[in-house]
Amino acid sequence: MLRIDPNNRLYQLFKAYRPFRIFLAMFKFGAGLHYTLLAPLGEQVMPLWIVGILIGLGSMVQLIFDIPA
Repeated sequence: MLRIDPNNRLYQLFKAYRPFRIFLAMFKFGAGLHYTLLAPLGEQVMPLWIVGILIGLGSMVQLIFDIPA
Protein backbone atom coordinates (compact mmCIF):
# COMPACT_ATOMS: atom_id res chain seq x y z
CA MET A 1 0.00 0.00 0.00
CA LEU A 2 1.28 3.47 -0.90
CA ARG A 3 1.98 5.57 2.16
CA ILE A 4 2.60 9.32 1.92
CA ASP A 5 4.78 10.95 4.54
CA PRO A 6 3.05 14.15 5.73
CA ASN A 7 6.45 15.64 6.62
CA ASN A 8 7.70 15.35 3.04
CA ARG A 9 8.53 18.78 1.56
CA LEU A 10 6.96 17.99 -1.81
CA TYR A 11 3.76 16.82 -0.13
CA GLN A 12 3.62 20.03 1.93
CA LEU A 13 4.01 22.17 -1.20
CA PHE A 14 1.37 20.12 -3.00
CA LYS A 15 -1.00 20.60 -0.07
CA ALA A 16 -0.21 24.32 0.30
CA TYR A 17 -1.11 25.10 -3.33
CA ARG A 18 -4.40 23.15 -3.28
CA PRO A 19 -6.59 26.32 -3.22
CA PHE A 20 -4.69 27.73 -6.21
CA ARG A 21 -5.12 24.51 -8.19
CA ILE A 22 -8.85 24.44 -7.41
CA PHE A 23 -9.18 28.09 -8.45
CA LEU A 24 -7.23 27.44 -11.65
CA ALA A 25 -9.41 24.47 -12.60
CA MET A 26 -12.61 26.43 -11.93
CA PHE A 27 -11.27 29.45 -13.85
CA LYS A 28 -10.39 27.42 -16.93
CA PHE A 29 -13.73 25.57 -16.82
CA GLY A 30 -15.64 28.84 -16.43
CA ALA A 31 -13.70 30.52 -19.22
CA GLY A 32 -14.42 27.62 -21.55
CA LEU A 33 -18.12 27.76 -20.77
CA HIS A 34 -18.13 31.53 -21.16
CA TYR A 35 -16.64 31.61 -24.64
CA THR A 36 -18.36 28.53 -26.02
CA LEU A 37 -21.84 28.85 -24.55
CA LEU A 38 -22.46 32.57 -24.02
CA ALA A 39 -23.33 33.38 -27.62
CA PRO A 40 -25.61 30.39 -28.42
CA LEU A 41 -27.41 30.45 -25.07
CA GLY A 42 -27.51 34.21 -24.87
CA GLU A 43 -28.94 34.44 -28.37
CA GLN A 44 -31.96 32.44 -27.24
CA VAL A 45 -32.50 34.60 -24.13
CA MET A 46 -31.38 38.05 -25.31
CA PRO A 47 -31.11 39.82 -28.66
CA LEU A 48 -27.90 39.02 -30.50
CA TRP A 49 -26.64 42.63 -30.37
CA ILE A 50 -26.82 42.60 -26.54
CA VAL A 51 -24.83 39.35 -26.46
CA GLY A 52 -22.23 40.98 -28.72
CA ILE A 53 -21.99 43.99 -26.42
CA LEU A 54 -21.56 41.74 -23.36
CA ILE A 55 -18.79 39.74 -25.03
CA GLY A 56 -17.12 42.98 -26.14
CA LEU A 57 -17.32 44.40 -22.61
CA GLY A 58 -15.79 41.20 -21.25
CA SER A 59 -12.92 41.57 -23.71
CA MET A 60 -12.45 45.22 -22.73
CA VAL A 61 -12.24 44.25 -19.04
CA GLN A 62 -9.59 41.66 -19.93
CA LEU A 63 -7.70 44.29 -21.93
CA ILE A 64 -7.86 46.91 -19.16
CA PHE A 65 -6.79 44.53 -16.39
CA ASP A 66 -4.31 42.69 -18.66
CA ILE A 67 -5.95 39.30 -18.09
CA PRO A 68 -4.66 36.68 -20.52
CA ALA A 69 -7.43 34.97 -22.46
